[in-house]
Amino acid sequence: RGAARQLMPDVTMRPRKVALIGHSGAGKSACLDELGIDRSRADMDAVLGTQRCPSLAEAVRWLMKNSSDQPIVVMSNHEEMLKAMWQAKLRGEEGELFGCVLFVYLRKPKDQLARHLAEPNVAGRCRDLASQQYTLESYARFDGMFQELAGNTIDCTTKGVAEVAAEVASLLESLDKGFAEPSASPNGGPAAPSGNS
Repeated sequence: RGAARQLMPDVTMRPRKVALIGHSGAGKSACLDELGIDRSRADMDAVLGTQRCPSLAEAVRWLMKNSSDQPIVVMSNHEEMLKAMWQAKLRGEEGELFGCVLFVYLRKPKDQLARHLAEPNVAGRCRDLASQQYTLESYARFDGMFQELAGNTIDCTTKGVAEVAAEVASLLESLDKGFAEPSASPNGGPAAPSGNS
């Protein structure tokens, strides 16, 4: 790979996009709806489909170029794609991506997630039992990846969709104002605004 792809995130870069990550049922798509964002353009699953796992290169291209007009997007939960992205971050690769995109983890406890998975999603469809079981059985594995990828984590335990969406909007507003100075955050992202969980 070229040297540019080996660099750690450039501290002179300022994140200009928020990418929501989290388990199925955590409320990512509902957050887009609450913010009035078109899911057909800002949800990776809606744009790229769910039948095939995108490669890391495809995911980066979508985040950096194909969705450049969308300030807040939702990432797919294809495990191999997320794993490749997580490993790239650990190796100090894809510096431009991690310098320009703030990954925000919408974290919901496993027991609460189990209840929400059994309910219809934002499209009004019920998740099949196999998908629900996979999400719960892989909860800890994905949780670890999400926490490593995230620059900010929003604890959704006691928050409704409107409150989570407001917090995401506040993060984006902070980015727009240039609030992206490096910090001692354990996730390696910019410091969270006051009141962020």
